[in-house]
Amino acid sequence: MPSVLKARSPGVHVVSGRESVSASEYRRRRRDVHLPDAAAFANAQDASFTFTRSMTVDDLVAMLGTYSGLITASPAERAAALGRARAALTARFGDAGDVDVPMRSLCWRADRAAR
Repeated sequence: MPSVLKARSPGVHVVSGRESVSASEYRRRRRDVHLPDAAAFANAQDASFTFTRSMTVDDLVAMLGTYSGLITASPAERAAALGRARAALTARFGDAGDVDVPMRSLCWRADRAAR
C-alpha cells in the first residue's frame, strides 16, 4: 500500500500571535500543557502514540472535513479546500484503493489534586 509522507522543512517559520517561531517550536508549544499553580489537578503527564490507519481517498477527504478550520469555513471555502485535497490525493495515489496514513495521538492525563 502507498504511504502518505509529510515533508517537514526545518527552516519554515510560523507566525504565532506576534512572534515568529520555527515550525518545530510551534508544534512543541502546541503540545505543552501548563496547569496554573491553583489548578485542581497535579502530576500532569503526556504521551504520544503513533500508528497507521488504512483509508481510502474518500475516507481521508471526509476526515479532513471534520477539522475545525473546514467546519467553520464558508460552504464555498470548504468545498474548494476539500476539492483541492481530493485532487492532490488522487494525483499522488491514483486508484490505489487504500492508503496507509500515519497518525499520531497526543494524550494528557493528570491526577485530581487534594482539596
